[in-house]
Amino acid sequence: MRRFEFVDGKSNKFWEAKTEGPKLMVRFGRIGGTWQESDKLLADAEKANAEMEKLIREKTRKGYLEVGGKPEVKVLAKAVAKKAKTKEPKPQSMEATISPAERKAKAQKVLLMFADGQWDLAHNILENAQDEEWLFEQLLNGCKIEDGKPIPSIAIKKAIKEDEKSNPVLAMLNIMLCIPHGSKLLKTFKFEKLTGNIGLGGLESLSDGAAEALSKYSGELWLGLISFSDSPGNVALAGKLASQKENVSLGYLTSLSDGAAKALSKHKGELDLRRLESLPDSPGHIALAGKLASQNEGVELGCLTTLGDVVAKALSKNNGFLNLNRLESLSDAAAEALSESQGKLGLSGLVRLSDGAAKSLGKHKGWLGLCDLTSLSDTAAEALSKHEGDLLLMGLTSISSVAAIALSKHKGELALSGLTSLDDAAAESLSNHEGKLDFNGLTSLSDGAAKALSKHEGELDLRRLECLPDSPGHIALARKLASQKGNLMLSLRSLGDHAAEELSKHDGDLYLSNLTSLSDTAAEALSKHKGGDLDLNGLESLSDAAAKSLSKHKGYLELSGSIKQKVEKYKKQGRKK
Repeated sequence: MRRFEFVDGKSNKFWEAKTEGPKLMVRFGRIGGTWQESDKLLADAEKANAEMEKLIREKTRKGYLEVGGKPEVKVLAKAVAKKAKTKEPKPQSMEATISPAERKAKAQKVLLMFADGQWDLAHNILENAQDEEWLFEQLLNGCKIEDGKPIPSIAIKKAIKEDEKSNPVLAMLNIMLCIPHGSKLLKTFKFEKLTGNIGLGGLESLSDGAAEALSKYSGELWLGLISFSDSPGNVALAGKLASQKENVSLGYLTSLSDGAAKALSKHKGELDLRRLESLPDSPGHIALAGKLASQNEGVELGCLTTLGDVVAKALSKNNGFLNLNRLESLSDAAAEALSESQGKLGLSGLVRLSDGAAKSLGKHKGWLGLCDLTSLSDTAAEALSKHEGDLLLMGLTSISSVAAIALSKHKGELALSGLTSLDDAAAESLSNHEGKLDFNGLTSLSDGAAKALSKHEGELDLRRLECLPDSPGHIALARKLASQKGNLMLSLRSLGDHAAEELSKHDGDLYLSNLTSLSDTAAEALSKHKGGDLDLNGLESLSDAAAKSLSKHKGYLELSGSIKQKVEKYKKQGRKK
């Protein structure tokens, strides 16, 4: 990498560049201080070298000298530094040698770099133009600060559109950040004057220089960034956000460096990091997890795919809803830590669960969502049966008889809505469960399974059941369902007469909108329903006798088309009598 330095009575800067094929890499900053770097991809290696030589010519015209590699160059650099200390007269300013057209072209070049998202290169030009106050005057011409907010000029707004990589307000701030020390522009464009709130929600990323500019902003910021690096400017910006009094929403952020995480952890208000994808066991992320756990409204981390064990321990301190529904894996240690959470625990992204993790989660008290588990060992089922609270296992499509016996001991709602079939033995075991049973994935049941479930003392959810024939087990199940409080919704496509008689006794709204036909006897039975609304909106055919029977229903009757007209006709006849 070729290195150039500029040393005089006021400046002590370096600039380095090298190429790797079509890639041009630049690094610059103050000697012995912080530095920045930027990369630019050219069409090929030849163009990359040409661009580097062009930049080198610009640097050398400004007084930079190449160092590092030739002893005589090092001696020359030292001589220049010594000459500066003797306070010899400064060389003539280059300002007089630059034509108005060249000035305009250079200012436009900077704006186009901002517009194209080349923030580092634009910042590089501004940082190295400390002896060209005219450039800043031209760039900031027409800009102003009004009510504490930066108002970009028409020229800046015209050149730079708001999108995911550029923003006219941010470009103005970046220019302000680089105004030369002692410039008269600082009287007008002071960062201390910026007290209004601004939103830059369209920007997805920031260069270190742009981040540094925003970190000095005095007002409140709203950003749409998707990542924070560990560079000085990014960490400073994270610290600025942490200092804001209002809640900080970074709902688009997917990744966060350890330094930025540590800075954000000091925020006193609420933090929204709902799209964060990783929280490893590093000091900053652990501190951030502790901060998130301290929030009152639960922790929304529904996009997190990886979770450190120590971070899990920190998050478990939250007693609200802990949403970790995108975690792809969970270590036994993390499961042990999360089991201490006293609120709702969402782990619906897990498709597998080790027996050790199941044993730990079995100790959790409260709502536990494991909705995407596709399999469960008998040992894991036994462990989870000890869980106190609602248990959601909606991803299971089948369970063994041993697992059914184990889960029957669970106390609380048990959601097994992924099951597409249930044998008689499993139904018999699960009927002993204490709490609501959710089987809304079942479309059919054998008579033996129906009879077994009819003995369940808690609530049954069988809303997708398609058939209730007149067999002893199904009639008993209809009686059980009718006895439940609240509205009763079933997806029945066929209904036996005796089953209809049992359902008519339900004290609540009865929804049977998937039935396309109804026997005269079933219609007569359902007409006696007194619990509220009766929805038969799917009926496609109905005999006159059935229509006459339904016309006697005392509550609201939901029917469609010609069926509704037929029933209404008999209602009118009844009123005339």
